[in-house]
Amino acid sequence: MKTINNRDYRVTDSELIGFAGQLCYSVPKDLPYLQEYGITEADILAIEAVKNQMIELQNDSDNKTLIILLAEDKNKMSESIIKVIKQMALRVELQWGKESSQYKQLGNMNVSRMSQIELNNSAKIVHTMMTEYLPSLAATGLTQAMLDGLAALIEQYEANISERLKIENNRINMTEKRKTIGNKLYAMVKRVCITAQIAVPNKAEFYLLPTPRKKKKKESDADEEKREMKEE
Repeated sequence: MKTINNRDYRVTDSELIGFAGQLCYSVPKDLPYLQEYGITEADILAIEAVKNQMIELQNDSDNKTLIILLAEDKNKMSESIIKVIKQMALRVELQWGKESSQYKQLGNMNVSRMSQIELNNSAKIVHTMMTEYLPSLAATGLTQAMLDGLAALIEQYEANISERLKIENNRINMTEKRKTIGNKLYAMVKRVCITAQIAVPNKAEFYLLPTPRKKKKKESDADEEKREMKEE
């Protein structure tokens, strides 16, 4: 997993974007005072541009929707794979009994408690075993069509896992980019605010940098970070 950049600011991305927007709207009125200290219209336009970049990176609704849909599909496929494995284990039991080595290889699989990777690997093992046992189990109702169906399920299941991993990695990359852009925006905003507090002292309170909301009792830094990401 890639290392995620630390944020220089302790407010949510939405709060930073909102504050930057207020600055872009209000600062032009004070430019005559700020220009003496090196803050120009170009600086405000730059803040506006970086703020808009951050807004574009902030929209993660499509990825969230895709992950939810893929998770629902994965759960349905998991149920189907588990059902097929149990059906095949029953045929092995009918043919050789529960004490047979064949059944012990297959029937003792606790598929209902497996992770997605474990279930996928187990399904492949079952498919290989049952392909080998097909001639012996034809009398119990095992068919090539059932084996082909399991193979298709495995292929779809692996594609689902791969697609979700791709989207999750993309979200991590987007988070890193958003934090990099956020740090850049915060630095620009901070420069304007510190300068404005000197240049326009009667508006010093307006130019106070945004501060994080107070943590709830016993809320850790990790919990706060999770809350902020949800809000974004």
